Amino acid sequence: MAASITHLLVGDAVLRALDLKISDPLLFLCGCLAPDAVHQREDYVRDLKRETHLTQGVTGLMLGDPEVHAMLQQRYREFSHTLKDKTPIDLWRGYLCHLITDELYNRTVRQRLVERLAVFDIHPGSREFFTAIMDGMDRVDRVIAHKYKFLHPLRRVFNYYHANSAGSLLPPEILYNSKQWVCRQYYEAISPAPSELYTVEEAFAFADAAAKRTEFLLAGNDGYADLL
Repeated sequence: MAASITHLLVGDAVLRALDLKISDPLLFLCGCLAPDAVHQREDYVRDLKRETHLTQGVTGLMLGDPEVHAMLQQRYREFSHTLKDKTPIDLWRGYLCHLITDELYNRTVRQRLVERLAVFDIHPGSREFFTAIMDGMDRVDRVIAHKYKFLHPLRRVFNYYHANSAGSLLPPEILYNSKQWVCRQYYEAISPAPSELYTVEEAFAFADAAAKRTEFLLAGNDGYADLL
């Protein structure tokens, strides 16, 4: 799954494309981070993240299976139709953007990283694989956080407190605390050397593709609800 700054990079690209169709861009960007905020719960277990990401019954070892991705895409289609009457809609647009981004990431970038790490006999399911993937993503995200000029400065996103929940697992204080963690982890941390496993250029190319797919689906295409 994509890391936090990559989710904001995708959200940034969506905002630039949709312009005035998103009435509260900061809330939309908060939504782009929302599903991962579940990590800040004191009672966090892995199954809670599967609940916020609608990936119940799916493990990391299953993410290369086309049938699994087809199933997840159908779940997201159905989920989109539950959002039409939810408020504030910009929070939920961002939430759906996060899910679409993760599904595309697992289907494309993650598969390339699996192939690259296999050369070193590092495979999904191992601690070495998880560590390598996270290190590569984190390094790239820190470079982007420090060097890319976002349409809405990250500090404004991190400090934006709103009194809205993103479902029963994600009350406002959890969403806010999660953004403070992201700020410390990526924005305030020293920018390291870029990763040799995964490049900043790849991250921008992926973000562009994810944003285009999100724009397409939010407009009601491919069986999704029209949320614009």
